[in-house]
Amino acid sequence: YQLEASIAWIEAGMSLKKLPAEKVKTKRQVPPENWQILYGQYKENLRLCFLPVNEETNQGYWFGFESEIQKPEPVFKAMN
Repeated sequence: YQLEASIAWIEAGMSLKKLPAEKVKTKRQVPPENWQILYGQYKENLRLCFLPVNEETNQGYWFGFESEIQKPEPVFKAMN
């Protein structure tokens, strides 16, 4: 249930530095070539964070946050 808890934590706008979101990568994330958008619309000005599901294949969940308005909840979610 760790993955589900991490996703719920991130979507609730909780701290990305604390459990259960400690595995989220936040620094200079580059979107993959292909992903399946689950909600929202990707824009280049979103701050992207990546929650890896499989480190070897680099698959996981992507979350986009509006940097300008400092909204704690993601406005975009995708998986690859």
